[in-house]
Amino acid sequence: MVALPRGLTVFTKRERDELFKRSAFLFRQRGLAFRVAPATKAYGRILIVVPKRVGTAVARNKLRRQIKSIFYEQKFYEHNKDLIVLVAPPAATLSFEEIIKLMTKVIHEGR
Repeated sequence: MVALPRGLTVFTKRERDELFKRSAFLFRQRGLAFRVAPATKAYGRILIVVPKRVGTAVARNKLRRQIKSIFYEQKFYEHNKDLIVLVAPPAATLSFEEIIKLMTKVIHEGR
């Protein structure tokens, strides 16, 4: 079994700024917007942005946990893409399965 890379969701401020500059907008659907860039490390990473207007802290944390879980379980870090997920209020109504479908589409059809 291969060890899971550590720091898949850890970015410095400089790394975040550079990621936004070099990423390309892919698509927006049902409250989730995706930006993709080539990975700067040997594995892909994910940056999740959930503003306070999405809902309560419980709802925001649930969305973060679900998105991270999908990224880990589906092994999207092996695709050598850095992914930015921008969450808007309509995303709070998405089911776990719908989020999986959207993220799979982004990773497999992304640039």
